[in-house]
Amino acid sequence: MSGFSAAFGRIFRDNGLEDFLECSEKFEFLYGKLIEANSRVNITAITDRDEGVGRDNLQAVLVVVNEVSHIENADVVDIGCGGGFPTLPLAIVRPDIKIFAVDSVAKKLVFVDGVSRDLGLSVTVAAARAEELGHDEELREKFDVCVSRAVARLDGLSELCLPLVKVGGAFVAMKGSDGLAELREAENAVRILGGTPSASDNFRLSDGSERYIFRIEKTSVTPEKYPRKYNKIKKEPLK
Repeated sequence: MSGFSAAFGRIFRDNGLEDFLECSEKFEFLYGKLIEANSRVNITAITDRDEGVGRDNLQAVLVVVNEVSHIENADVVDIGCGGGFPTLPLAIVRPDIKIFAVDSVAKKLVFVDGVSRDLGLSVTVAAARAEELGHDEELREKFDVCVSRAVARLDGLSELCLPLVKVGGAFVAMKGSDGLAELREAENAVRILGGTPSASDNFRLSDGSERYIFRIEKTSVTPEKYPRKYNKIKKEPLK
């Protein structure tokens, strides 16, 4: 078992997810595919089977796993899924949930779709803009959980994500070292969009840098005019 897989195993066992061992071969397959793909094109920053990489990625995945732990057959949307984190690990651990993975980079979606098919995961990929999805009647306020990482600052990210979350669901945002400042900056935007910050967590990566994960509960319906066009969101963030 490689270093990253061993790290995944320890963290899952520490969090009471003993059935991880049944998933270990799928994680090995996933990381093998990532390393292979990254030798040809840039899919993620993962370039070897390093224990620290496994631990760093799993920290974020665990928060989402816990978020959907009480929901069977949950509908989850990952905005800016990139090379498939947390989409692919989450789908491996929770095969009952359905994940809608969105990104604008075709080569990354091809990778996520290919791995999902190989492993029989319940993942659907879409090359789309989040601000357009938020006005799609079939998708607006449909999802139990929306997750996103490193797409935009939290005020703008909330405008892209909260319209997709049903009332009673949650938006889980993964942010960098300035996460607390972003949260303070986004408080009014979150309220306007029908959200309420309800929990936060932070951890350090293997390189010592800090990461934050914020849970924003969807407490009321998002006004119909949101999300706006992305250029508008960037130029005039909600205050």
